[in-house]
Amino acid sequence: ALRKGLKSGVTVVNSQLSKEKLIELLHQYEELQKAREFSGLTSAMIHALANYKESVTWKFNLYFANVVGPSEDFLNIGSLVTIKAGDTCTYLIGTTNETGRKFQANSVLLWSALLDAKSNGCRWFDIGGLSEETPNGIAEFKKGLNAIPYSLVGEWLFFPKIILKR
Repeated sequence: ALRKGLKSGVTVVNSQLSKEKLIELLHQYEELQKAREFSGLTSAMIHALANYKESVTWKFNLYFANVVGPSEDFLNIGSLVTIKAGDTCTYLIGTTNETGRKFQANSVLLWSALLDAKSNGCRWFDIGGLSEETPNGIAEFKKGLNAIPYSLVGEWLFFPKIILKR
């Protein structure tokens, strides 16, 4: 999938965070949430993480995948966010549209984020859990990196909001 994405001309840009780029990311993520019917992170949480003060030990990384379109303009086909905390980089969210899936943009995005993390001093890259519910393409990518399957409590147990009255 990575080779196919690279051969088909997918390029990745590590974007400077701006209000416009954050809006673009949130729009793509909300579209994915609707299409796949999952709750995921809230826009408020993503805003809070994006606006957290960057330092040597903390960074919100935003990547966009592009491919040259029919009229020679760049088409945005996916996005990815990682958080660098100390010597660890954590995959937070990723989106691809129909064109992005066709061109294997998610694999190119993840590979670019891995290389960027390594070049910025990270020793660890957490790509998240691997379970039976992990989509095939993402599962294959993780298995190709010798991912170790694990589950977090929040991945299998849901606690509804409880409102206490006094």
